[in-house]
Amino acid sequence: MRRNEPQRLRTKPTDWTRAATAHFQSTTRSLTRVVASHGVGSGGALMTIRFDIADDAVRLVVPRLTSALEAVAQMPRISGAHLLGSDAGVSGQSTAESKNRTDLQAPARWVLLLEGCDVQAFDAALELLKKTHELSEASVGCYLHEYTRLKTAWQKLRATPPPAEAPTGPAPTPVSAKS
Repeated sequence: MRRNEPQRLRTKPTDWTRAATAHFQSTTRSLTRVVASHGVGSGGALMTIRFDIADDAVRLVVPRLTSALEAVAQMPRISGAHLLGSDAGVSGQSTAESKNRTDLQAPARWVLLLEGCDVQAFDAALELLKKTHELSEASVGCYLHEYTRLKTAWQKLRATPPPAEAPTGPAPTPVSAKS
């Protein structure tokens, strides 16, 4: 992302962003960085756990949560477990699409993302994680991945058609490495 890109996105959202966010309800927006990430891949279900850690406790709590996430990532049907910390200054700034909205929640300072095969995979993980004092009052959301679009109209327009026929003539000679 270009340096001025975040500012542009806050002040001039694309048509796609305006159309997509028009249907969102009770949303929160946090610009985050990955603090810890465990697991083998992405899942079809996602759980978000939004919470806070007191500034003076971060050095103690983050290693404990990271260790718990490593254990969660080993659970059956869990494919990923991630800890994200937000940039509170940037996350709290209003955006063009948030103007005049009354359903926005405060940005989360810390977020856990769990990825799994299905929503039921999160039950045991959440039970384990909720034992951590900082997560006992956390806000939890579950989402299902329903669709992946691999090609878009603009990609079709830019695609170069294959040559009309295969090239003729001698096959290229392989180059061998000399010692």
